[in-house]
Amino acid sequence: MGTQYRAQCYYGLTGLSGLNSELLIVATKDGTQIEITPSVTTLGGVPGGTPFIVNLDSGQTFQVQAQNATDDLTGTTIIGTPSSGSCRPFAVFSGSACTNVPAGCFACDHVFEQNLPSNVWGKKFFTLPWQGPTSYTYRVMAENNGTVYTVDGVAQPVLNAGQFQEVNYATQARCIDSNAPISVAQFMQGQDCSGNSGDPALLILNAEEQKISNISFATVQSTAITNQFIGVVVETASTNLVVLDGAAVPTTSFTPYTGCPTHSWANLPLTQGSHSISCPTG
Repeated sequence: MGTQYRAQCYYGLTGLSGLNSELLIVATKDGTQIEITPSVTTLGGVPGGTPFIVNLDSGQTFQVQAQNATDDLTGTTIIGTPSSGSCRPFAVFSGSACTNVPAGCFACDHVFEQNLPSNVWGKKFFTLPWQGPTSYTYRVMAENNGTVYTVDGVAQPVLNAGQFQEVNYATQARCIDSNAPISVAQFMQGQDCSGNSGDPALLILNAEEQKISNISFATVQSTAITNQFIGVVVETASTNLVVLDGAAVPTTSFTPYTGCPTHSWANLPLTQGSHSISCPTG
Protein backbone atom coordinates (compact mmCIF):
# COMPACT_ATOMS: atom_id res chain seq x y z
CA MET A 1 0.00 0.00 0.00
CA GLY A 2 0.99 3.62 -0.37
CA THR A 3 -0.27 7.19 -0.35
CA GLN A 4 -0.32 8.03 -4.07
CA TYR A 5 -2.20 6.16 -6.80
CA ARG A 6 -3.39 6.53 -10.37
CA ALA A 7 -6.25 4.10 -10.94
CA GLN A 8 -6.60 1.39 -13.59
CA CYS A 9 -10.33 0.96 -14.24
CA TYR A 10 -12.47 0.19 -17.32
CA TYR A 11 -15.60 1.43 -19.02
CA GLY A 12 -19.02 0.59 -17.64
CA LEU A 13 -21.77 -1.20 -19.51
CA THR A 14 -24.20 0.91 -21.49
CA GLY A 15 -27.91 0.20 -21.26
CA LEU A 16 -27.87 -1.18 -17.70
CA SER A 17 -28.16 1.20 -14.76
CA GLY A 18 -25.40 1.26 -12.12
CA LEU A 19 -22.84 -0.90 -13.91
CA ASN A 20 -20.23 1.83 -14.16
CA SER A 21 -16.49 2.35 -13.91
CA GLU A 22 -15.51 2.59 -10.25
CA LEU A 23 -12.85 2.64 -7.54
CA LEU A 24 -12.81 2.10 -3.79
CA ILE A 25 -10.47 3.50 -1.13
CA VAL A 26 -9.82 1.65 2.15
CA ALA A 27 -8.15 3.58 4.98
CA THR A 28 -5.85 1.90 7.51
CA LYS A 29 -5.26 4.82 9.91
CA ASP A 30 -7.41 7.42 11.63
CA GLY A 31 -7.16 10.95 10.28
CA THR A 32 -6.47 9.92 6.68
CA GLN A 33 -7.15 12.82 4.31
CA ILE A 34 -7.17 12.06 0.60
CA GLU A 35 -7.42 14.26 -2.48
CA ILE A 36 -9.22 12.61 -5.41
CA THR A 37 -9.03 14.06 -8.92
CA PRO A 38 -11.38 12.07 -11.16
CA SER A 39 -10.61 11.68 -14.84
CA VAL A 40 -14.33 11.92 -15.74
CA THR A 41 -17.46 13.29 -14.06
CA THR A 42 -18.42 11.23 -11.01
CA LEU A 43 -21.81 9.91 -9.97
CA GLY A 44 -21.63 12.49 -7.18
CA GLY A 45 -21.43 15.27 -9.78
CA VAL A 46 -17.74 16.21 -9.49
CA PRO A 47 -16.47 17.20 -12.97
CA GLY A 48 -13.46 15.43 -14.45
CA GLY A 49 -10.20 17.18 -13.54
CA THR A 50 -11.67 18.76 -10.39
CA PRO A 51 -10.02 17.66 -7.11
CA PHE A 52 -12.04 17.02 -3.96
CA ILE A 53 -11.16 15.95 -0.42
CA VAL A 54 -12.37 13.01 1.66
CA ASN A 55 -11.52 12.30 5.31
CA LEU A 56 -11.43 8.68 6.51
CA ASP A 57 -10.62 6.83 9.69
CA SER A 58 -9.21 3.32 10.03
CA GLY A 59 -11.41 0.75 8.29
CA GLN A 60 -13.57 3.32 6.55
CA THR A 61 -14.08 3.22 2.80
CA PHE A 62 -15.02 5.66 0.05
CA GLN A 63 -16.36 4.66 -3.35
CA VAL A 64 -16.23 6.69 -6.57
CA GLN A 65 -18.26 5.77 -9.64
CA ALA A 66 -18.39 7.41 -13.05
CA GLN A 67 -21.61 9.27 -13.78
CA ASN A 68 -21.98 7.74 -17.25
CA ALA A 69 -21.53 4.10 -18.20
CA THR A 70 -19.59 5.13 -21.31
CA ASP A 71 -16.95 6.86 -19.15
CA ASP A 72 -13.80 5.36 -17.64
CA LEU A 73 -12.20 6.47 -14.36
CA THR A 74 -8.78 5.22 -15.49
CA GLY A 75 -6.18 7.90 -14.78
CA THR A 76 -7.94 9.20 -11.65
CA THR A 77 -5.41 10.24 -8.99
CA ILE A 78 -5.89 9.36 -5.32
CA ILE A 79 -3.29 11.10 -3.17
CA GLY A 80 -2.80 11.47 0.58
CA THR A 81 -2.61 15.16 1.50
CA PRO A 82 0.40 16.68 3.29
CA SER A 83 -1.64 16.78 6.50
CA SER A 84 -1.92 12.97 6.36
CA GLY A 85 1.79 12.54 5.79
CA SER A 86 3.49 9.32 4.66
CA CYS A 87 2.51 7.24 7.71
CA ARG A 88 -1.14 6.74 6.72
CA PRO A 89 -1.06 4.30 3.79
CA PHE A 90 -4.35 3.26 2.22
CA ALA A 91 -5.51 0.73 -0.35
CA VAL A 92 -7.22 1.41 -3.68
CA PHE A 93 -9.31 -1.16 -5.55
CA SER A 94 -10.60 -0.39 -9.03
CA GLY A 95 -12.33 -1.74 -12.11
CA SER A 96 -15.93 -1.75 -13.30
CA ALA A 97 -19.17 -3.11 -11.84
CA CYS A 98 -19.85 -4.98 -15.06
CA THR A 99 -18.23 -4.51 -18.45
CA ASN A 100 -17.47 -5.99 -21.84
CA VAL A 101 -13.77 -6.32 -22.78
CA PRO A 102 -13.43 -4.97 -25.36
CA ALA A 103 -16.66 -3.02 -25.89
CA GLY A 104 -19.41 -5.16 -27.41
CA CYS A 105 -17.81 -8.51 -26.52
CA PHE A 106 -20.16 -10.77 -24.56
CA ALA A 107 -20.21 -11.54 -21.65
CA CYS A 108 -20.48 -8.86 -18.97
CA ASP A 109 -18.68 -9.37 -15.66
CA HIS A 110 -17.13 -7.23 -12.95
CA VAL A 111 -13.41 -6.53 -13.20
CA PHE A 112 -11.67 -5.81 -9.90
CA GLU A 113 -8.06 -5.45 -8.76
CA GLN A 114 -6.00 -3.88 -5.98
CA ASN A 115 -3.85 -1.09 -7.41
CA LEU A 116 -0.13 -0.63 -6.95
CA PRO A 117 0.89 2.81 -5.62
CA SER A 118 2.65 4.87 -8.27
CA ASN A 119 5.96 4.86 -6.39
CA VAL A 120 6.36 1.16 -7.28
CA TRP A 121 5.48 1.56 -10.96
CA GLY A 122 8.33 0.57 -13.25
CA LYS A 123 9.77 0.97 -16.73
CA LYS A 124 9.82 -2.63 -18.02
CA PHE A 125 6.86 -5.01 -18.19
CA PHE A 126 6.03 -8.37 -19.72
CA THR A 127 2.65 -9.60 -20.88
CA LEU A 128 1.97 -13.23 -21.72
CA PRO A 129 -1.04 -14.99 -23.23
CA TRP A 130 -3.56 -16.53 -20.87
CA GLN A 131 -3.78 -20.30 -21.07
CA GLY A 132 -7.09 -21.02 -22.83
CA PRO A 133 -8.29 -17.70 -24.26
CA THR A 134 -7.12 -17.07 -27.82
CA SER A 135 -6.41 -13.35 -27.32
CA TYR A 136 -6.19 -10.67 -24.63
CA THR A 137 -6.31 -6.91 -24.09
CA TYR A 138 -3.67 -4.76 -22.42
CA ARG A 139 -3.38 -1.11 -21.43
CA VAL A 140 -0.31 1.06 -20.86
CA MET A 141 -0.85 4.17 -18.67
CA ALA A 142 1.60 7.01 -18.02
CA GLU A 143 2.36 8.76 -14.74
CA ASN A 144 4.25 11.68 -16.34
CA ASN A 145 3.85 13.93 -19.37
CA GLY A 146 5.93 13.02 -22.41
CA THR A 147 6.22 9.32 -21.60
CA VAL A 148 7.89 7.44 -24.46
CA TYR A 149 7.61 3.65 -24.61
CA THR A 150 8.07 0.72 -26.98
CA VAL A 151 6.36 -2.64 -27.44
CA ASP A 152 8.78 -5.30 -28.70
CA GLY A 153 11.11 -2.46 -29.66
CA VAL A 154 8.51 -0.62 -31.75
CA ALA A 155 7.86 3.01 -30.72
CA GLN A 156 4.31 3.79 -29.56
CA PRO A 157 2.38 7.08 -29.30
CA VAL A 158 3.70 9.44 -26.63
CA LEU A 159 1.51 9.49 -23.51
CA ASN A 160 0.91 12.32 -21.05
CA ALA A 161 0.06 11.89 -17.36
CA GLY A 162 -3.06 9.78 -16.93
CA GLN A 163 -3.33 8.90 -20.62
CA PHE A 164 -3.38 5.28 -21.72
CA GLN A 165 -3.21 3.20 -24.86
CA GLU A 166 -5.39 0.10 -25.14
CA VAL A 167 -4.56 -2.82 -27.42
CA ASN A 168 -7.20 -5.48 -28.11
CA TYR A 169 -6.88 -8.98 -29.57
CA ALA A 170 -3.22 -9.41 -28.66
CA THR A 171 -2.10 -13.01 -29.11
CA GLN A 172 1.66 -12.94 -28.47
CA ALA A 173 3.76 -12.32 -25.36
CA ARG A 174 4.98 -8.71 -25.37
CA CYS A 175 7.79 -6.81 -23.65
CA ILE A 176 7.16 -3.15 -22.90
CA ASP A 177 9.93 -0.63 -22.17
CA SER A 178 9.46 2.99 -21.12
CA ASN A 179 11.59 6.04 -20.34
CA ALA A 180 9.41 6.85 -17.31
CA PRO A 181 7.23 4.94 -14.82
CA ILE A 182 4.14 3.32 -16.33
CA SER A 183 1.35 1.00 -15.23
CA VAL A 184 0.35 -1.98 -17.39
CA ALA A 185 -2.95 -3.81 -16.99
CA GLN A 186 -3.82 -7.05 -18.78
CA PHE A 187 -7.44 -8.10 -19.35
CA MET A 188 -9.13 -11.35 -20.19
CA GLN A 189 -11.57 -10.66 -23.04
CA GLY A 190 -15.20 -11.75 -23.07
CA GLN A 191 -15.95 -15.19 -24.45
CA ASP A 192 -17.19 -13.96 -27.84
CA CYS A 193 -13.75 -12.40 -28.43
CA SER A 194 -11.42 -14.96 -26.87
CA GLY A 195 -12.34 -18.36 -28.25
CA ASN A 196 -15.37 -18.94 -26.00
CA SER A 197 -13.14 -18.94 -22.93
CA GLY A 198 -15.25 -17.13 -20.35
CA ASP A 199 -15.79 -13.69 -18.86
CA PRO A 200 -13.56 -10.60 -18.67
CA ALA A 201 -11.07 -10.11 -15.85
CA LEU A 202 -8.39 -7.57 -14.86
CA LEU A 203 -4.79 -8.14 -13.74
CA ILE A 204 -2.48 -5.21 -12.91
CA LEU A 205 1.04 -6.36 -13.75
CA ASN A 206 4.16 -5.99 -11.63
CA ALA A 207 7.12 -4.29 -13.28
CA GLU A 208 10.40 -6.17 -13.72
CA GLU A 209 11.75 -3.97 -10.92
CA GLN A 210 9.28 -5.68 -8.54
CA LYS A 211 10.20 -9.29 -9.35
CA ILE A 212 10.81 -11.65 -6.44
CA SER A 213 12.68 -14.94 -6.17
CA ASN A 214 10.45 -17.11 -3.98
CA ILE A 215 6.66 -17.06 -3.99
CA SER A 216 3.96 -19.01 -2.17
CA PHE A 217 0.44 -18.88 -3.59
CA ALA A 218 -2.83 -20.80 -3.79
CA THR A 219 -5.30 -21.54 -6.55
CA VAL A 220 -9.06 -21.59 -6.08
CA GLN A 221 -10.52 -24.94 -5.13
CA SER A 222 -13.65 -25.48 -7.19
CA THR A 223 -15.63 -28.21 -8.90
CA ALA A 224 -16.43 -25.78 -11.72
CA ILE A 225 -12.91 -24.42 -12.39
CA THR A 226 -10.87 -27.54 -13.06
CA ASN A 227 -7.94 -26.31 -15.18
CA GLN A 228 -5.44 -24.07 -13.41
CA PHE A 229 -2.15 -22.50 -14.52
CA ILE A 230 0.57 -20.10 -13.44
CA GLY A 231 2.18 -17.66 -15.87
CA VAL A 232 5.91 -17.24 -15.23
CA VAL A 233 8.48 -14.77 -16.61
CA VAL A 234 12.21 -15.26 -15.94
CA GLU A 235 15.55 -14.38 -17.46
CA THR A 236 16.25 -16.80 -20.31
CA ALA A 237 19.61 -17.69 -18.78
CA SER A 238 17.76 -18.84 -15.64
CA THR A 239 15.11 -21.12 -17.16
CA ASN A 240 17.05 -24.12 -15.79
CA LEU A 241 16.77 -22.74 -12.25
CA VAL A 242 12.98 -22.54 -11.89
CA VAL A 243 11.56 -24.88 -9.23
CA LEU A 244 7.80 -25.46 -8.86
CA ASP A 245 6.64 -27.34 -5.75
CA GLY A 246 10.12 -28.75 -5.25
CA ALA A 247 10.59 -30.04 -8.80
CA ALA A 248 12.70 -28.42 -11.53
CA VAL A 249 10.64 -27.03 -14.42
CA PRO A 250 11.92 -28.29 -17.81
CA THR A 251 13.64 -25.56 -19.81
CA THR A 252 11.57 -26.69 -22.80
CA SER A 253 8.49 -25.27 -21.07
CA PHE A 254 9.79 -21.73 -21.69
CA THR A 255 9.54 -19.59 -24.82
CA PRO A 256 11.85 -16.57 -25.36
CA TYR A 257 10.18 -13.21 -25.95
CA THR A 258 10.42 -12.23 -29.59
CA GLY A 259 11.06 -8.59 -28.74
CA CYS A 260 13.44 -9.22 -25.83
CA PRO A 261 14.96 -12.72 -25.97
CA THR A 262 16.88 -12.11 -22.73
CA HIS A 263 13.60 -13.10 -21.02
CA SER A 264 11.31 -16.11 -21.44
CA TRP A 265 7.79 -17.04 -20.40
CA ALA A 266 5.76 -20.17 -19.65
CA ASN A 267 2.24 -21.21 -18.67
CA LEU A 268 2.56 -24.14 -16.25
CA PRO A 269 -0.34 -26.43 -15.25
CA LEU A 270 -1.26 -26.68 -11.57
CA THR A 271 -3.35 -28.78 -9.26
CA GLN A 272 -5.86 -27.10 -6.96
CA GLY A 273 -4.51 -25.81 -3.65
CA SER A 274 -1.26 -24.35 -2.29
CA HIS A 275 2.01 -24.07 -4.24
CA SER A 276 5.47 -22.48 -4.22
CA ILE A 277 7.76 -21.41 -7.04
CA SER A 278 11.30 -20.06 -6.96
CA CYS A 279 14.09 -18.79 -9.19
CA PRO A 280 17.24 -17.18 -7.71
CA THR A 281 17.29 -14.34 -10.26
CA GLY A 282 13.60 -13.54 -9.81
